[in-house]
Amino acid sequence: MGIKIWGYARVSTREQNLERQLFELQKYVDKEDIFVDKQSGKNFDREQYKQLRAIAREGDEIYIKSIDRLGRNKEGIKDELQYFKKKGVHVHILDFPQTLVTVDDEHQKAVMDMVTNLLIEVFGFVAEEERAMIRSRQSEGIAAWRRTGQTKTGRPYGRPRKEVPEQEWDNVRSLVKEKRIKIEQAWQLLGVSKNTYYRLIRRRSQEQNKEK
Repeated sequence: MGIKIWGYARVSTREQNLERQLFELQKYVDKEDIFVDKQSGKNFDREQYKQLRAIAREGDEIYIKSIDRLGRNKEGIKDELQYFKKKGVHVHILDFPQTLVTVDDEHQKAVMDMVTNLLIEVFGFVAEEERAMIRSRQSEGIAAWRRTGQTKTGRPYGRPRKEVPEQEWDNVRSLVKEKRIKIEQAWQLLGVSKNTYYRLIRRRSQEQNKEK
């Protein structure tokens, strides 16, 4: 079997328009060789992507419109790029012109490998920085809670409020999932009532299901 050229496109919801991605990809890839997912990019458990991942062979090329169409998890992006590199599959990101080098000879392959290595390093660094920032904010939040008995916004624990900032919610939920704080402490840390806390969990769950 000869070398194949594939494409991959993704949108998070049915409302998002695929046409722009498909239009750009078809400059390089035949329409019937483009895999399409209508699913969240939070992980790589997507039907069409998994098929592409399995079918791509050494020497094949994959074209993607932008890096966030591949995924939104920085550590995951790094791992996927490493996977394709080890497999000998060349990934081209249209929004990264440096990756559009063709791979007809050894020199061009070397250039492509260099660019891929750079992307892997960049996304690995960004992912580590994000993890460090989250850990730092979690530690600061716990320290402030123990010291003052108040959230970082200055609200006393237990005081109801209708909305919780996304980052604050994610940080506290991470602490609960890691069993670093109890659920009772979570809604106190967020400054909401028990009922509001569970209502927010249901609402976030519904929002995530809609994105899938």
